[in-house]
Amino acid sequence: MKILVLGSGIIGAGAVRQLVKYSDAAIVNADIDLAKAEAVAEKYGKDRVKAYKLDIDDHAGFVKFIKQENPDIVASTIGPFYKNAGKVYKACIAAGKNCVDVCDDIDGVSQALALDDEAKKAGITIVSGLGDSPGLTNILAKYCCDQLDSVEDINILWVAPLSEVGLAQYFHGIHCFAFPHQYVDGKLLDLDGKVTVEFGEPIGRVELLYCDHPEPFTLPRYIKGVKNVICAGSTWPEVPGLSMGTLAGFKDYLMQPINIRGTEVAPIEVLSHMAFNLVQEQIARWKVEGREYRYGGTIIEVTGLKNRVKTKLTFSGVGRGMTTTPRTLITVAKMVAGGQVKVKGAYAPEGCIDPLDFMKAFSEGFATIKTMPSDKPNEFIVDIVPV
Repeated sequence: MKILVLGSGIIGAGAVRQLVKYSDAAIVNADIDLAKAEAVAEKYGKDRVKAYKLDIDDHAGFVKFIKQENPDIVASTIGPFYKNAGKVYKACIAAGKNCVDVCDDIDGVSQALALDDEAKKAGITIVSGLGDSPGLTNILAKYCCDQLDSVEDINILWVAPLSEVGLAQYFHGIHCFAFPHQYVDGKLLDLDGKVTVEFGEPIGRVELLYCDHPEPFTLPRYIKGVKNVICAGSTWPEVPGLSMGTLAGFKDYLMQPINIRGTEVAPIEVLSHMAFNLVQEQIARWKVEGREYRYGGTIIEVTGLKNRVKTKLTFSGVGRGMTTTPRTLITVAKMVAGGQVKVKGAYAPEGCIDPLDFMKAFSEGFATIKTMPSDKPNEFIVDIVPV
């Protein structure tokens, strides 16, 4: 098996690490910054990882590179996806190669689903949105929905650790919190909102903002009859005077270029770089103070009817770092490349991935998904447990 990983940032390097540790695949890592790709190859072994410079804006060169490398699948981590996802899908279709990515915005995944017919004609599989949220959230939500006779509400709630967020994710974060869509009463709406949620320690109680993640866009396509799908998120810990909500408040000005000393610059460029630099300075202070700052959390709530009784299933998890994002990506990459995913076309994860098959592959065969009663009537806890 040969896998081409696009991007050498936090998630791209994490994807390479997953492949080196949990597969015997040949690995190609490509980035527009050759030095970054070479650093990843140096870290994880030049005998396993080959580094290349690649500009995905050069469509013809991109397609030629994929054909020359001839991977079994392309795994993309190149954000922001509202700008870059479609370039990767189209190149993979032209090259006739399967594709997975960690696309985390509606603009990107909608580009994938719009190419469903072209992907089918090319005989390839595209799975868009394979991180923690979206990705693991979609698959676990699908498992919960499968336990019910009908589904009414799905809530996807998350907190991402600031320390694991690269520059491209600031572009994505500002964009998705500024222009959120939610699925309410059977319709996808442009809708702002907040919700306060209690996560486990050390995160605690956090105010989340509605965000433009793909779950409200894709889950209703595959979960028939669902009435509401809400996705809200935040970053942790909070940086004094700086939040995604504050940055997203500039939504009316983000995308329109402004002239700064003769140079046209989009305000989102300035805000993203400013926020990234401020957070790096804050992280340096937290390190000196010995403060914990690398935790994130996810909560999935699914409510519906089981035997005509209103029933709720909940998954909740808190962990250190963002290893689930590259692990989810690479798990499905290996499943598609290995023939476990047979369908052709373009999908969100819940449209083509069996949750139990995924968890078996995700855990290297050591865990599965189970439900168990909570201490409240007609409520159940969803958990990942050893087999």
